[in-house]
Amino acid sequence: MPSHDTDSGRSKEDRRRRQRKYIIAKERTAYMAHRAQGTQDQAGVPKGRLIGFGIVPSQAGVLVTCIRTKEKRCTQEMLVLFATYLPELYPDLWATAAEEEDQAEGKEAEPVGAVSLEEEIAREVAELKRPLIHRFFTPLPTLTECMVFFQTAPGIDPVALVNHVIRDLAKSQAKPTRFANRLIPVTDTCLASLPDITKMAKSLLAPAFHQPDNPSRTFAIIPKIRNNQKVDRTALIETVAGLVGPAHTVNLEDPAYFIIVEVLKSVCMMSVVTDYYRYRKYNLFSLCDPSRKEEKAVER
Repeated sequence: MPSHDTDSGRSKEDRRRRQRKYIIAKERTAYMAHRAQGTQDQAGVPKGRLIGFGIVPSQAGVLVTCIRTKEKRCTQEMLVLFATYLPELYPDLWATAAEEEDQAEGKEAEPVGAVSLEEEIAREVAELKRPLIHRFFTPLPTLTECMVFFQTAPGIDPVALVNHVIRDLAKSQAKPTRFANRLIPVTDTCLASLPDITKMAKSLLAPAFHQPDNPSRTFAIIPKIRNNQKVDRTALIETVAGLVGPAHTVNLEDPAYFIIVEVLKSVCMMSVVTDYYRYRKYNLFSLCDPSRKEEKAVER
């Protein structure tokens, strides 16, 4: 049973969470200004580099849709959001990276021990001000309006990350972004051709559909094709559905699994998720709309 703060009557963990989110929100403007003074220009592409389409095969990441002309602002606020949740989901990975950075800068790592709530929050805010998050997320140019892509570092599961963020926001009903709209996890990418998509899909679909003694599953394919005239939508759906196999059935209303297939220019991005409809297709505007009372009942 969690201990309670006698002043507020709420658990210390709740108080810690509220204070942490308050300070993160307060520091967002300073963080954005800090990043703007660095070596990054629009969409996080280093200055001096020839800007082109940055997504290539065999990448994992998060594709984010955003308000038109606000791609740069979306990139900045998403880095803040990732820096908020990554230490919670991957504390060991984050701590190791922070320690390595301190050692690289000639600093001694802080001793592990009991610290006050204020010291812990101050340390977390200091971490957000540093470019440590760029070790884990690399913004890549999409050359497409309203689209931002973040390549994730090895060790980070985009599906687990997006699920963690979406479920927390559904529970709290707090929308931490102004410009980001949908978060789309990308487990892998390949060239946007049916032979390459077939090869990638066989690997990605295996854990959900092709394990020994797998029961029959229901599924829905969620395809989206942008800025590509070579991939036919119907052929894409039939190819992926055929790879799922006849033991499983299509259910467009309430499937167990959703196969997200995003074709953008010369690449195809894919992932397999659950609860896609329950969490409003991972749409932050819909998910965190206070007028949607039913969303408040969504639990972790």
